[in-house]
Amino acid sequence: MFTVVDGLLSLALVSAAAAIFWLRDLRLSAGGLVLFGLLMSLVWGRLEARMLVFAEALLGALMTGLLFWYALSCLKLPPVPSAAQAPGIKYALVFPAALAGAGLVGLLFVATGALRMTPLFGGIYALIGMLLVGIGFFRLAFESHLLRKVLAFNVLGSGVFLLMVNVARNSGTASDEALHASHFLVLVGLLVAVAAGLLTIVLVRMRLALGADPADDGLKLDAG
Repeated sequence: MFTVVDGLLSLALVSAAAAIFWLRDLRLSAGGLVLFGLLMSLVWGRLEARMLVFAEALLGALMTGLLFWYALSCLKLPPVPSAAQAPGIKYALVFPAALAGAGLVGLLFVATGALRMTPLFGGIYALIGMLLVGIGFFRLAFESHLLRKVLAFNVLGSGVFLLMVNVARNSGTASDEALHASHFLVLVGLLVAVAAGLLTIVLVRMRLALGADPADDGLKLDAG
């Protein structure tokens, strides 16, 4: 049953996802990623996915956060001036773009009958999943920094995980086997996220070895 706790948890999850990209200091964004992973762990608890509670906390928050911080330690990022902390106009487009993306994903799921929105409890987390997909996809498409693209990939993946588990829970042919299979796929996805963190470290070190500026904020992919 949907409660005030679910509403607050949903609001905190979306706020953490937005803060990851709103903050221009990558060190703070890394902290936002860890917070986002811990909130996702609580969401899995509310969805009665006990295996994913510990997997998300260990892999999605701790391991991914540590790998991201190690990648940052390879760079010599200067402190971000207070004036530079203010987000530009493109960051003000995060929520409208996310809402548009969520609407498209939602229409796709409803049109195909893959998701029944009648249970409010399951429906709210499905909507949050759609919103996270919109935020992650928008930032993945428009960010020019390698590390920020990795952050967007993590948020996008979390939204897909939420949608997948909610489809298994609320579809007309829901079964224990389908639910367990969705949990297993999320676990595989978390392992892929950790692998992406390792790949990020390799790419950062390779670019530094090729002469990239270690003080470059995130290593712009369009840099010469």
